[in-house]
Amino acid sequence: MKIYQISGLGAGEEVFKTTRLDFPTQFIPWIIPEPQETIEHYASRMAEAINPDEPFCLMGVSFGGIMSQEIAKLIKPQQIFIVSSAKSRKEIPIYMRAVAELGLTATLPDKLMKQTNGVTHFLFGAKSEGEKQALNEIMENINPDYLRWSLTQIGKWKQKSPPPDLIHIHGNHDFLFPLRNVKNPDHVLPGGHFVAVQRGAEISRIINDYLKN
Repeated sequence: MKIYQISGLGAGEEVFKTTRLDFPTQFIPWIIPEPQETIEHYASRMAEAINPDEPFCLMGVSFGGIMSQEIAKLIKPQQIFIVSSAKSRKEIPIYMRAVAELGLTATLPDKLMKQTNGVTHFLFGAKSEGEKQALNEIMENINPDYLRWSLTQIGKWKQKSPPPDLIHIHGNHDFLFPLRNVKNPDHVLPGGHFVAVQRGAEISRIINDYLKN
């Protein structure tokens, strides 16, 4: 069983640095979206990295969790694990939906989108100096066009109900995808939106137990 991992909002595989899974893993890097590309078409391009002829699972963090669900509509995984993410449109905060529907993401300047400060550290739940530095590096390396596209896709996501075989892991102090919006999460861990890094050991145990049982 191979686990394909997708990080959030243009981040790299450093998001999974504290994860220790007992199964082979493969990180799927983000690709630059084409002009006016739909999330469905983008998912089909990301899915090219997956070998559908062998059993596999998907593990997605934040927007990677949404993309994992879109990929699962095209090729069937054994299980989907999402962390700090959403499994339907109702779980997307209203302000994200409003910004996307009004087209405001297109007006955000590059410098503002890549900027990190006390507010972004708070929203992501980055508390330690190491977590803050990791977030700073992620934001510095994000392609602005990709970020605009992904924020639009999150806000306009239309999914009404989650796919079967989905396990939702969430932080109890997630300010980007507040826990109060999340319907019936399978596991709630202490932490914010950075819970994938903060609680990698616990997340690893959860996933390993599910796949072994």
